[in-house]
Amino acid sequence: MKGAAAFGACTALSDRNGLSAPLHGGDYRRACGHSRSLSCQSYSRAGRELDEFRLTNAKATNQKVLLLREIGRVVLDPSVSDEQLRQTIYQHVPADKLWQLSKNAIS
Repeated sequence: MKGAAAFGACTALSDRNGLSAPLHGGDYRRACGHSRSLSCQSYSRAGRELDEFRLTNAKATNQKVLLLREIGRVVLDPSVSDEQLRQTIYQHVPADKLWQLSKNAIS
C-alpha cells in the first residue's frame, strides 16, 4: 500500500491495466514502476495542458466580455445619437481591434 499512496490516482490507472500485478522477477516489478512513472508523467502533463487551455480560453472570453461591455455602454448612452454611434464606438474600441476580436470569435 505504501507504493499505492505514493502514486495516487496514477496507481488506480495502472492497477486497472494490470501493471501492478505481482508476478515473479524483480525486473518485471521495476518495469511496472517505470510504466507507472510514465503514466503519471503523461497524466500530469495532460492535466497541465488542460489547465493551460482553460486559462487561454478564459482570458479570450474575458477580453470579449469586456469589449461587449464597452460597446454596450456606448450604445446605451443617451447622449450619443444614432448618427454618432459608429464613430463613438471606434473612439472607445479601435476598428482594427474590433475586427480582430470578431474574427477570432468566429473561429
